[in-house]
Amino acid sequence: MKNRDEISATLADLSRVRIEIKEAKSIIESSRIDFQRSFLKIFPPGTKLIGEQDSKSKNSQNPGHTTGALPPSPEEEDPVKIKKSDDKVIKKIYRKIALKTHPDKNSDKEDSEKFDLMQKYQDATEMYKRNRLVEILEIAHNLEIDISDVPVSKIKSLKKELRLRSEMLEEIKSNFFYIWSQSDFEKRCNTIFKIARDLNIDVEEEKIKLVLRKTGLERTTVAHPGSHMKRIKNIPM
Repeated sequence: MKNRDEISATLADLSRVRIEIKEAKSIIESSRIDFQRSFLKIFPPGTKLIGEQDSKSKNSQNPGHTTGALPPSPEEEDPVKIKKSDDKVIKKIYRKIALKTHPDKNSDKEDSEKFDLMQKYQDATEMYKRNRLVEILEIAHNLEIDISDVPVSKIKSLKKELRLRSEMLEEIKSNFFYIWSQSDFEKRCNTIFKIARDLNIDVEEEKIKLVLRKTGLERTTVAHPGSHMKRIKNIPM
């Protein structure tokens, strides 16, 4: 019982962090477009857009020289390196999933339910082929399959993945465009003014305010876990 509760709690946290990573990346892409639209109107033609500046350090404190690059998503890399000894665990869980989701086992189900189970079966098969312990456990958990017999060492792998994904989320949130999306109107004006100063470009403060207002960037994009992006209007300076 203890193992099952611990696995369930960790998998729930993993799912939450995965959603937050996806939302944060969407916010960054939207913010990047908004920022660059204003950047082009404020700075002289030929000025390199943010993200095109040379950078020797990805953690540069100079926002005019940040790359705005994102770390790889969980789907692009496997934070937990699966050992060969995990093969048996993955195979055992996969068999449990297959017994519940294989088309031959669900011929009497409604079409919508059959389709859903077929999708889960295909997902599990793909994760099995790729030797992905965490994803296999997530699928089994969502299907309410008993995974309480998973060894303690594998629970440690789950917690390791949770830690790595949480670190990834924090890194994404340190991205310039994410920070820009969370900044109020005054902070955005100050950021643009600082970039201009760092690039030795004379730009009037009133011009910055005017452009940001005209392009709607007196509005701040905020993220709520588990929800879509929302726009909240701030009071202009």
